[in-house]
Amino acid sequence: MTTWKNTERREAKLFGGKRLGATGQKNPDVVSDRFAIEVKHRAALPEWIKKAVDKACEYADKTGLIPLVLLHEHGKHDDYIIIRRKDFFKLIEEVSKDDEESGHSSHAGADSGDDGYSRSHSVRPN
Repeated sequence: MTTWKNTERREAKLFGGKRLGATGQKNPDVVSDRFAIEVKHRAALPEWIKKAVDKACEYADKTGLIPLVLLHEHGKHDDYIIIRRKDFFKLIEEVSKDDEESGHSSHAGADSGDDGYSRSHSVRPN
């Protein structure tokens, strides 16, 4: 089994979704109840991205905030956000908790598995 297929399978499991595989169509790699996930497996990510994430994490670790990196392309109006998986699931947990406390129905949740990765449960749209 190739590494990228294993990565897609792992992410499908972590997000409570399904790996679609190579369909020949313009589908994402993984689909859950709420997310369309395009998985990109690389031997190494660009250093400038890792440094930006590390910088955000340094401050977030001291303050309890959730670190993210915003990528903006000159002349474009729709930016990209990079967030670590564990921070993403933390954010989802916080939103779900806030929804429950405010009386809204919860649509997402996560917990940690034995391997230290978070797993989502019932990640559903409103």
